[in-house]
Amino acid sequence: MLLNRQKALLNYISISGEIKSKTLLVKALFLLCEEELKPRGCSLYDFFPYKYGPYSFSLMKLDIQKLINEGIISDLPYRIIDKKRADRIIDGLDDAMSSALEKTHNKYGKMNAAKIKDHVYARYPYFAIHNENNPEVYSPYDPANSPLFQEAGIFTIGYEGRSLDSFLNTLIANNVKTLADIRNNPVSMKYGFTGRSLKHYVEETGIKYISIPELGIESQYRKNLDNQEDYINLFKIYESEILPQRNDKMALLKNLIMQEKRIALMCFEKDERMCHRGIASRYFQSYCNNKYGLSHL
Repeated sequence: MLLNRQKALLNYISISGEIKSKTLLVKALFLLCEEELKPRGCSLYDFFPYKYGPYSFSLMKLDIQKLINEGIISDLPYRIIDKKRADRIIDGLDDAMSSALEKTHNKYGKMNAAKIKDHVYARYPYFAIHNENNPEVYSPYDPANSPLFQEAGIFTIGYEGRSLDSFLNTLIANNVKTLADIRNNPVSMKYGFTGRSLKHYVEETGIKYISIPELGIESQYRKNLDNQEDYINLFKIYESEILPQRNDKMALLKNLIMQEKRIALMCFEKDERMCHRGIASRYFQSYCNNKYGLSHL
């Protein structure tokens, strides 16, 4: 069973006939999302600034690989190899998406890799800030070079409801230098968020990753959480009994923020008020004598 975005990806490959370059595919899908889908309030893929401009791990590491593994398309060059199955899958796409894919291909499908890359860099310079060829041209668009994003600070972030690419882009856009994973058990069914994978992807963007499971809440404390009062009681125990025994980890975080200036504590929940990272971040802020501001991303 394919996701709607995977069906759309397959349709674009079908429309193109053959795609000989990863750059061509990624940039075309980026332009599709920016110019055709976002104005309609639609979503397909999220992107972040990478070595050759906008990039999506979900697109290139997950979805393309799935289509290859299922024998529907070939590896580079990308083309349909199981036409009957591809046609059945594509037939399930709605007309608006099919029309947007056609329009994108008509505008950009005949560009070569160099031309489409230059076009994207010119129109969306933020996504070129980490390109390997001439990043200095795009340095004015890099949050790392803005005084507003250079002050030391404590951040928190949850990945609930976010794709891996959106998560990474949020860190980059806020010039976060170190991600501190404070899940007690850094395992996730969601693509890219298990500890080892997340470390790889985060560090690919130039951000440091550290796992501090001791700042998580052990499973024995997380049983029978049925209502808001249960969470309130759990967080009281976490703040009054668990965190005071973890001052060595607070010292570690303090050393990190002194070195890196901008660090983010991460866990799962979207709302920090429903997550122990909200408590941990305030405790850490107090541990640092309220020297640093606190923001929830």
